[in-house]
Amino acid sequence: MRVKFFYVMLLSQLLVACAVAPENKVTTVNSVGASDTVQQATVVETKDVEKVKTPLSAELLFNILAGELAGKKGHIPAASAFYTRAATISSDPDLALRAVQVAIFNKDIAAAKSMVNLLLEKGQVNAQVHQLALTVYLAAGDVNKSIVQANALVAASEIPPRNTLLALGDMISRSGNKQVAYGVIDGLIASYAAESAVYLSRSQIDLKFNEAAQAEQDAKKALELAPDWSAPYLQLARVYEKVGNIESGLGVLKGANERFSDHRVSMKYGQLLAHNKQYKEAEQQFMSILDADKNHNEARFSLALVLLKQEKVAAAKAQFLTLRELGGFSSESAFYLGRIDYRGGKLESAITWFKEVGQGRIYIDAQANVAMIKSKLGDLSGARAVAANLRRQFPKKATQFYVLEGELLANENQYSELFELMTEAVGKAPDDLTLRYTRSIAAAKLDKIDVVESDLHIVLEKEPDNVNALNALGYTLASKTFRFDEARGYLKKALAFRPNDSAILDSMGWLNYRSGRYEEALVLLKKAYSKQPEAEIATHLGETLWVLGRQQEAKQIWQEAAEKFPEDNTLIEALKRIQ
Repeated sequence: MRVKFFYVMLLSQLLVACAVAPENKVTTVNSVGASDTVQQATVVETKDVEKVKTPLSAELLFNILAGELAGKKGHIPAASAFYTRAATISSDPDLALRAVQVAIFNKDIAAAKSMVNLLLEKGQVNAQVHQLALTVYLAAGDVNKSIVQANALVAASEIPPRNTLLALGDMISRSGNKQVAYGVIDGLIASYAAESAVYLSRSQIDLKFNEAAQAEQDAKKALELAPDWSAPYLQLARVYEKVGNIESGLGVLKGANERFSDHRVSMKYGQLLAHNKQYKEAEQQFMSILDADKNHNEARFSLALVLLKQEKVAAAKAQFLTLRELGGFSSESAFYLGRIDYRGGKLESAITWFKEVGQGRIYIDAQANVAMIKSKLGDLSGARAVAANLRRQFPKKATQFYVLEGELLANENQYSELFELMTEAVGKAPDDLTLRYTRSIAAAKLDKIDVVESDLHIVLEKEPDNVNALNALGYTLASKTFRFDEARGYLKKALAFRPNDSAILDSMGWLNYRSGRYEEALVLLKKAYSKQPEAEIATHLGETLWVLGRQQEAKQIWQEAAEKFPEDNTLIEALKRIQ
């Protein structure tokens, strides 16, 4: 049986460069301008609410100070309660505004709604209040009041209605409630039926709720109303991309790219070309953007990725280095420079690059690579220290890093240490099935069959169709005990799910060998070896050939495998027996 570690499966995705730059996420309302540039902006500019002087009673002062102190200490529910009480006592708009903000942060929609109502009743309302009110009413599921506030925002906005309507569409889609979202956006359409942006907003909402046909219809309506605006073209292309109709998306973007001098269109066109594996065309597209704007870092990063896809490693490296000089995509560039050096065998240099990756979405991946490279360099303790540090930094992802450290130990055949580590991990998270499965691997190597069975039975109680667990338990029983009937039951079930999986074929083949069914074993082991010529499968196949009197074939299989896996202990032992 070939041991399967979950962390390796995760990291395998990192070896393939993606030709799409990561999206920049914003925490404020997105406003899409005439060129479809996503900007960090609120719907309208915030103005101060008119100050109202409120006499400070002892009770009011206590609630204000208590709310502020609770907030500073991170006790948000208490802070929300104190501010709500202070605003209720005073009817002060400033305090009500603060109370709304804290209540929203605390996800206390009832308190937030009562404070918004207080603000609106006082009549001292600005754009910030309308925006908060819309956020609260959307969360509360109040469609009618949400429509009122959305219309008020459009009326009060100092930016073009098109931009405001798009920003509102983004806010509405975040409500998460399909019925509420459609109720509010349809209310806006009733007021602004001639505005392209409102249909564009609904198309974006359609996509969020997987209404692809309606999304296409709404995008086309937006395009019909504003054929000289690039945003509807981009949205229509996104719809086609979402449903897998890449050719139609490329057609839309090609036409838009010829019509508009808009880098957003050019970027999306290049990214979709790359997604369709038209790397040469994508390269040309990103180059054209850089010809017009050498400081367009997103285009340069995307260019570097498509160059990697075409194995133009030196050219890609040059682009990543340029990005580092320009200060754009610094962490991402360092990550790929690390990957390039790793593939080129420059392991120390690769570590240096990976350490340059700052906190963010790829930081963990970079650190995991550092750990694996340190292990390859013989610094197992240093590698383990990296994994342990990741556990301290990201305790919610501790399982991931325990498994990473376990992989490092398994690679060095240090199964006693692996068992101790996984026992520590299981002690902290006894319901974590990944940790149980990983400990079972170490336990099997140490002939702790009771632990193997206990852990894998726990996994299978929760996940009866877990193929890896079925295979592991079946193989352990087949190779470590004489409970062949039980083993066959588990392996038959595993094969029913994955009839061509080389690891399971190997397990069943070895079970047949152990139970004296040599001819059946030979058929399965040959099939497994043809799919995955690994050391353990080669050992099993050779043993079967040997017992069938085909010693010369067995020697040949073992010798060929030994050339590929010179340090594999099972092969070394097999070769010793024939010398």
